[in-house]
Amino acid sequence: MPSRGRFLQLGAASAAGFPLMPGASRWTTPVMLVGLGSAAIKAVGWNPEGLVPVPAALAIDTSAIDLERSPIPDHVHLAGGLPFGVGGNAGLARDAALRARDELIERFLGVGVVVIVAGMGGGTGGGAGPVVAAAARTAGALVIGIPLMPFAAEGERRNTAAELALVDLREEAEAVSVLKYEDYAEERRHHATERHSWTYLDVWVFDQLMYLHSAIRDAWERAGSRPSTEEIFSPDNFA
Repeated sequence: MPSRGRFLQLGAASAAGFPLMPGASRWTTPVMLVGLGSAAIKAVGWNPEGLVPVPAALAIDTSAIDLERSPIPDHVHLAGGLPFGVGGNAGLARDAALRARDELIERFLGVGVVVIVAGMGGGTGGGAGPVVAAAARTAGALVIGIPLMPFAAEGERRNTAAELALVDLREEAEAVSVLKYEDYAEERRHHATERHSWTYLDVWVFDQLMYLHSAIRDAWERAGSRPSTEEIFSPDNFA
């Protein structure tokens, strides 16, 4: 399975619009971005005033309250009516996702490529991520996982949980590309205050996702049909 350490910065091509992809007629939705958990939902949904053309998006969370505040209107609630989520319990999140498996499969029917963005180290992303990925594959989608790895300062326990969750996600996704918050911290260390660094974190993740979407689009156009992960992650797309 191909894996990339992180994406390059947003390329100019990714802001040029996304025409209908060749051979996409069998998929009603060629590409879908999925924000799994509150941190991922904020990043996927970051698009002030709709200035950037983006693919379809779906928010999935165990917290009904966070979903109500989500910038992504289309969503799936995993927690069976619990308003505040699972309190960081990955096992509860996994069970909630398994109960919603049929609904998830239905949501992914007709989608060519599903990109799952999930925060690792907490409950929802780490616990539900593999289940959501498996549901997308069952629906016929090619699945790319984008795990968001926590800052080192968040502690050994959270980082260890994130590494274990990453192993599980790799088992279900065709490709995984890790985004490390520590990489972002290093980039912003000398350019912004701590407050502004947190503000721009969502922007940083969103930029990486738009660059990936550009790579998927380019690979799709070259192949004339839905590309493989090897074609998406070809060096031609990341030159």
